[in-house]
Amino acid sequence: MRPLLVAILLSTVSLSPATASDTLNVAHETASPPFERDEGLCGSGPGKGYYGYVGDHRVCADALANGLRAIPALLEGHVSDLVLLTSRPSEKTFYRVSDEREVILPLGNIHRRTEAPLTIRGQRDAEGSLLVWFKGLDLIETICDPNRVLDASACRAGRPSQVDNEPAAFFDRRYELTSLALIEDARVGRSLRQADSSLAGVTERGPRSYCIRLSNVRGIVLQDLAFEDCWISAVKVINSQDITLSSARIHGSTFGMLAIATRGMEPGAHTYKVSKTHWIQSPGAYRSNSACTDPSIDLSCAVDVWEDVPWGVTHHHLWRPLNGALFGAFNVAGNVLIENNLIERAYNGVRIYSELPGTGRNVEVRGNRFRFLRDNAVEPEIRADGWVVKHNRFENVHAWISTDGVLGGSMYVFGNLGWYDADEIPGQNCRDDIDWSISPRFDGLAGDRGRYLLIDTSYDPTSVACRGHYRGVILKTGDKRKTGFPYFEWISIFNNSWRTRSPLFSSKHASPLSHFNNAIEFTGCGLDGPWHCKQIPAPVQY
Repeated sequence: MRPLLVAILLSTVSLSPATASDTLNVAHETASPPFERDEGLCGSGPGKGYYGYVGDHRVCADALANGLRAIPALLEGHVSDLVLLTSRPSEKTFYRVSDEREVILPLGNIHRRTEAPLTIRGQRDAEGSLLVWFKGLDLIETICDPNRVLDASACRAGRPSQVDNEPAAFFDRRYELTSLALIEDARVGRSLRQADSSLAGVTERGPRSYCIRLSNVRGIVLQDLAFEDCWISAVKVINSQDITLSSARIHGSTFGMLAIATRGMEPGAHTYKVSKTHWIQSPGAYRSNSACTDPSIDLSCAVDVWEDVPWGVTHHHLWRPLNGALFGAFNVAGNVLIENNLIERAYNGVRIYSELPGTGRNVEVRGNRFRFLRDNAVEPEIRADGWVVKHNRFENVHAWISTDGVLGGSMYVFGNLGWYDADEIPGQNCRDDIDWSISPRFDGLAGDRGRYLLIDTSYDPTSVACRGHYRGVILKTGDKRKTGFPYFEWISIFNNSWRTRSPLFSSKHASPLSHFNNAIEFTGCGLDGPWHCKQIPAPVQY
């Protein structure tokens, strides 16, 4: 098993003697005594200057890290909590994550029992507000880092970088999850000294793409932590099991928690839980707008994904970094619980991509509140089986459950409450004076030549129209008009309460659908009302 590196911006570490305490305390670099700097002890050169203590004896953090590597039994047998301290009591502290300043806390080969996990926790003030925040880089700083792109100035300006008469690209429907999984496969291949020509140019460039990374571990709980601008993911989990994110707050991030299984490791990647977490994805929902003139080419704009951007511009153009979910996964075996979370101003809620047999199984989504989601609240992709969606609230969500193109066994949807408000239609603040069709897409898997490309949108012009893709649907199913198109064997929908202006089910294959005992109220403003609530008869061929 490879050693685990939890990439947290840590600057001072304190460890109470194992005989007296089962808690490891980690403090911020600006903390008050006894965490002050001691130049005579550790020096101030590169990689130094971060301090900790063991009991009453002050030591350099590097020395402490080496000590922990030498005595892993300390963590295995005596430490059950790792507490992140604040600079001062009841004061918000930011642990800033960057390449320039970081201390890696090594927690190698952590395999804890489910009933006795290692908990990494923050703190709250008397009113319950979170005090320990991980702060990454703004989205434009992450995407347009000079080490990541072919032309940094073109990237920051949103200009496509054409190479020797290279034609404009078609939208190829690649998923960000696939791209991130390729990066992890390449990393694993390099660590095992395996040559793989298909991954020869794949690297993870520029600033780190997470604020916390867990790899090859079992039994970790992250609790009472807050994250801001942790692109691409707040918590990245690789080839691990029994991982919980609880009582967190996340501003931004493509994914709140992203779980990936690399090739051959799929059976061991399972059992994930995200609970009591509040995720606000849209930059415009947690920071004020800058001097933004054109949100179709400027990633520094503080946009709201529900109100300001056409559906397709987030799906496959400039704002594709928002096409994520609170919980995203790639080829994990399953056993996932997403419960009692608040997910708002985001593109998706839960999105699990499963290419291989035996993956994407046993997923329960319960007790969550989905608000102002521009695409799908619950979205299995490729394969799924044993999904339960119950006791959730869907408030102004474009598409509540998407099983479009999914080869699946069973799904049960019951006890959910959902509605569309008449005056809450996506795209209402979208600017019609902008030509959204020329909004570029960032292609980041071209060796070290990441760049923007123009996308041909002729296949669906409505995807880049402010008023396109706004009507929504309750359930998307397979498509019988496409030969061999996969679909669930059985979807049972019962005991739900819905108020909707949208179709209940998309006009596609619905033979495995059992729909009964649902309370449904159809709303709208008739055939001649305003565009945002007009009811349009279906074409006769439907």
